[in-house]
Amino acid sequence: MFIEERLELIMNLVQQNRKVTVADAMKACNVSADTVRRDFARLAKKDMVIRTHGGIMINTRVMPYSSISERKIKNKELKERIGKRAADFIIEGNTIVVDAGTTTIEVMYHLNSIYNLTLLCYSLDIANESMKYSGVTSMILGGIIQKKTSSVVGPDAIKMISELHADIYFLGTNAFDVNRGLMTPNRMEAEIKKSLIYISDSVILLADSSKIRKRALFHFCSPEDIDIFITDSGIDKEFINEISKYNIKTIIV
Repeated sequence: MFIEERLELIMNLVQQNRKVTVADAMKACNVSADTVRRDFARLAKKDMVIRTHGGIMINTRVMPYSSISERKIKNKELKERIGKRAADFIIEGNTIVVDAGTTTIEVMYHLNSIYNLTLLCYSLDIANESMKYSGVTSMILGGIIQKKTSSVVGPDAIKMISELHADIYFLGTNAFDVNRGLMTPNRMEAEIKKSLIYISDSVILLADSSKIRKRALFHFCSPEDIDIFITDSGIDKEFINEISKYNIKTIIV
């Protein structure tokens, strides 16, 4: 098991149980106590967990790795407004990428009469939604299906991305911290996002205010990679001031 895989497994354990002992992690990862203690130190250094005597406990600032069904009901109205505003940036003939997630899929619900689009996605849910539009040509990445998030990841997906180009990438995130950038709890999704950012002319971040100043395990981009940030009025003004130095256009809906 690679270090990243162990860290992801330990984080899943701590989010399920709120605390994990050295013995718990040794059993789950099949490694020595010294290896577990080093992994605990790595996570604590990233502020992902809080060290305790003999183990670690959950840091409430860290966003959990939840399923699509769990996320669908959270901040639904805010996500609808964000997705509707994001769809305004699409023009006929665009090639767009719509990220996996319950905020980004709202873009698909608001395509309305926009036709002659090419869609690139790695979400089974978004690919399925695109079938409703006769004017949308859809391309879904090939690779490993993650059942929890209904997304397709892995080296085959990344290879396919490297041969493509997109006008707009509607990007989602689990966490956004000014100093640490944008983060996700899943290593393979982080790699997909990095690759999609690289091939896209414009990156539009869609994230409600609950994602702000939060942490997740894997970093995938920095604030300077974002062109437009669409969020809701719950975001604090100090955060907007902090990201303004990166020339990000912030839109509040």
